[in-house]
Amino acid sequence: MAGGGALDEASRWILRRLREDGRASLAEMARGLKLSVTSVRHRVAWLEKAGIIRGYRAEIDLEKTGRGLRARVRLRGGGAEVRTLADRLARVEEVESVRLATGAFPLEIEVAVADAKTLKSFLRKLLPGIRPERYEVDVFLESIKEGMQP
Repeated sequence: MAGGGALDEASRWILRRLREDGRASLAEMARGLKLSVTSVRHRVAWLEKAGIIRGYRAEIDLEKTGRGLRARVRLRGGGAEVRTLADRLARVEEVESVRLATGAFPLEIEVAVADAKTLKSFLRKLLPGIRPERYEVDVFLESIKEGMQP
């Protein structure tokens, strides 16, 4: 493991492997790297302690949960400060992610709902409460790559 924030090839390999399968065993990774299990365990512990690995999560198929329609909603203006609004939106069940951005729309949320009718209803309930100056909605048709997959 290199100092100064740079990662060596073995640590990058571990990260790639854990992105592919967050449940990959230390023994399997040790075999793939031709290192001892102890060495891999220390590397993973260091990556966790350094905050590079922030957690392990289940990958959920939202369509199978009845929330298969995903959309991006970009917002500008409104009755509250952007950060306050972002914090409020982060607590809404249908909201999968909240991002602060530069440009014409400083706030972006991604929502997951059942269908177009539910999205319309969600927006009708959400928007009056936050009173955006302007907003745009994009519906995702298909996801090719999500998150940090290799």
